[in-house]
Amino acid sequence: MKLTVDNDSHFTLVSNPKTLSDVLLDVTQILGGDGQLIQSIVLNGGDIAPDALTPELGATTLDAIDTLEIVSANMMTLVRESLLEMVEVLPELPAVCHSLAEVLQSDNPVEGFGQFNQLLDIWEVVKERQLQAVNALALDPEALKVGEISLAVHNATLETTLSKSRAMMEASDFAGLGDLLSYDMNDMAQAESKITDALLKMLR
Repeated sequence: MKLTVDNDSHFTLVSNPKTLSDVLLDVTQILGGDGQLIQSIVLNGGDIAPDALTPELGATTLDAIDTLEIVSANMMTLVRESLLEMVEVLPELPAVCHSLAEVLQSDNPVEGFGQFNQLLDIWEVVKERQLQAVNALALDPEALKVGEISLAVHNATLETTLSKSRAMMEASDFAGLGDLLSYDMNDMAQAESKITDALLKMLR
């Protein structure tokens, strides 16, 4: 196997890897010491998308790998870019909550099923990216304030509220879910922009 990391063909691994996963773990640990993360992987001349890194692919043995090219990027830069991608979308989150509430409280609430699932998916991505920033900055969620409460309390309350919203959807309590979206979830959606802005300021 010919390994190249950031155009360095003499990159030295610290372990004795047997599989692709072993190599990636080794490279990740070495790069992490310099604040770098793997950004892209080219295996035998073909790009590997992040969602293609399955356990099966990771189990590929080294004798099946001719070339492995890895490019890294600064961890803070990647996290900042990830948050910046959300900046334009987050202000629309409260509006999505409001419009979805109207649909669920209309004569055809079933039209809101797909939108509701999309909203939860979006929120999951938001929290994942914020967590990446919190970890990169080595912040304590208990100490980071979101208005009058900590980020830890905000996230715990959000998790409880989202679980409640799922239960309401499953029970077809559209009126109750509409109210939850209009008030509690709308307020929390507005807070997400403030959290992201605060994290971006710390990353600059």
